[in-house]
Amino acid sequence: MTEKDYQKRQAYRPIAVYDGIGRREAVGIGSLMKLYIRMMRLDKGMNAHKVFSAWDEVSGVAARTIGRSFRDGTLYCNLSSAVLRSELKLRIGDIRRQINERLVADELFIRPDNDPEPVKRIVLK
Repeated sequence: MTEKDYQKRQAYRPIAVYDGIGRREAVGIGSLMKLYIRMMRLDKGMNAHKVFSAWDEVSGVAARTIGRSFRDGTLYCNLSSAVLRSELKLRIGDIRRQINERLVADELFIRPDNDPEPVKRIVLK
């Protein structure tokens, strides 16, 4: 078998072989979903979506949020009103705590290195 054939074969290994899961071991659907999400490299996009949903629920300003992004533990939110931005800055610590509580409770949110605080900072623009 050539090196190229070996690489092709390794690329198409079944899911059950990854992370020490044998073919005949019983595994819960929750752990399989997390494994599948990691293997398909969907975790960053799904995590960002979960963070945005938590922001909308906790802050209550989804209609006034123009844009948002999530990178390296920092949530960036563009708001349509300077008055609203100054009001939210007063509650930013409480909002961040509530967002983190929701994310930690969500089973499909994949925390990098099991970090207890997925959102470390919120920047309002």
